[in-house]
Amino acid sequence: MILATTLRQGGYTPEIFDLSVRPKRREELLARCRREPPLWIGFSALTPEFPAAVEVVRQVKSVDREIPCVLGGIHGSFLPFLSLAEGPFDAVVIGEAEDRVVALSALIAAGRRDYWSLPQIAASDAQGNRQLDATPVDPMDMTRVPFPDWRAVNPDDYQDRPWQLVKRGRRVAPVLTSRGCPFQCTFCANVAHHGRRFRTRTAGQVVDEMEWLVREFRVDEIQVADDNFNADLRHAKAVLAEMIRRALPVCWKPPEGMRLEGFDEEFLDLVVRSGGYQVGFGIESGCPEILRNINRQMDFSRATEILARYRRAGLSTFGFFILGLPGETEETLRRTLAFALRAPLDHVHVSLCVPYPGSAIFRDLDARGVLHHRWAEYRHFNAFPVSGLSGEALKRALRRFYLRFYGRPRQAWIWIREAWLSGFAAMARVGWAYLRNKRAW
Repeated sequence: MILATTLRQGGYTPEIFDLSVRPKRREELLARCRREPPLWIGFSALTPEFPAAVEVVRQVKSVDREIPCVLGGIHGSFLPFLSLAEGPFDAVVIGEAEDRVVALSALIAAGRRDYWSLPQIAASDAQGNRQLDATPVDPMDMTRVPFPDWRAVNPDDYQDRPWQLVKRGRRVAPVLTSRGCPFQCTFCANVAHHGRRFRTRTAGQVVDEMEWLVREFRVDEIQVADDNFNADLRHAKAVLAEMIRRALPVCWKPPEGMRLEGFDEEFLDLVVRSGGYQVGFGIESGCPEILRNINRQMDFSRATEILARYRRAGLSTFGFFILGLPGETEETLRRTLAFALRAPLDHVHVSLCVPYPGSAIFRDLDARGVLHHRWAEYRHFNAFPVSGLSGEALKRALRRFYLRFYGRPRQAWIWIREAWLSGFAAMARVGWAYLRNKRAW
């Protein structure tokens, strides 16, 4: 939606076909290509979505092979030449695209197909040779990022998508306040995609967008979509203080999680006063040695204290854990579960370690030739040869983790509370969507 706004500001008329929420629109897309071929079509795909994107591109090319099809997003950014080999894409845009989509449109409108003349765009020439201008592209200045084009989609399409099972508002919308990550977790690809420099929008810009969503689309819950909302604590505080100053009538939570280390009493007070109701944290493992293997550190006593402080303030607490990280054993799995059971956590999300393209783990394992490239299987409930444990052992551990954590009597009271606050019907719809997606995995 941000790219749609960028294109509209550049004089073009973009349309969005989100086939993940409206798969039946594929036929509408193909019919449009027959009736009125677009200037070009851009495809954005995460790694497990890449095969589906290839299928759609092939269908588009069967209708009109002259329509330029361009891949963007994190998968193509890390595997541009392989993506060109695996699908009939004409070009792959590497990295953040806001500064190049208008120039790319102008190039195509001029009848040119030398996509590689623009920096960080991979393509094949007429002889089939892969070309790439590797000139670095500066990270996007976040103060120049426009509002997403919400009118290009139907906001109602996204209300029953899994927001980690819990939401408080009737209409939810995500807001991005930053990009980049100063940390280097080996399982994560986002730092390689957006860079280590933490870049932010101003607090005023962020809350302007929130006010616009409330006014124009009746949004009453904000999902802060940052990877690390509180990586710069001063920035996070400024956003929350501005929400309070404007008396913004919304609740909010960070579904991607925050850093436990980014905490002080002033931040906690601002979270509560600005309408925060749930905080999530990437804990990953309950074992210091496993965290060291992925370039993480954590003081578990301090972590427990901070979680307890959030909970005493009336906030729901959420922990992210990853099983099967490098060095994982049956013993470290038991210790991680034991930490989760004694920590003041209301909810957990537990996944198996997936070596996503762009991560240090993927680069290591792929260089050793131990990874398959069945991209649709790169999902959090599938096991990969990252640790020395078998896939069956990891899947048993995953089931055991969820059963032990949510099988405790106190969790029943937490679910009753969450259902009461979220609304029983809304929570049932979100829960069904979550289970439906998990079955598809």
